[in-house]
Amino acid sequence: MSDEELARWMCLVEGVDIIFDRFEELDIPLSEAESKKFSKRIDKALGKYIKERFNAMLADVRFEKAKAAIV
Repeated sequence: MSDEELARWMCLVEGVDIIFDRFEELDIPLSEAESKKFSKRIDKALGKYIKERFNAMLADVRFEKAKAAIV
C-alpha cells in the first residue's frame, strides 16, 4: 500500500471515529446514522475531513515510516 493510500484510509478511520464520538455526545442512536437525514451529511463531512486532513496525515505516515526504518 502506498503512503497516500494509507494516509487516506487513516483519515477515513479517524473521521468515522470522530463522527461516532459526536453521535455519543449528542445521545443520537447509531441506527440514525443509516437514515437519509444523516447519511448524506456524514458522507459530505467525511469527504471534507479527508480532504482537509490528508496532507498532515501523509506527513505523519511518512514520519512514522522513517522512524520505524531507523529503529
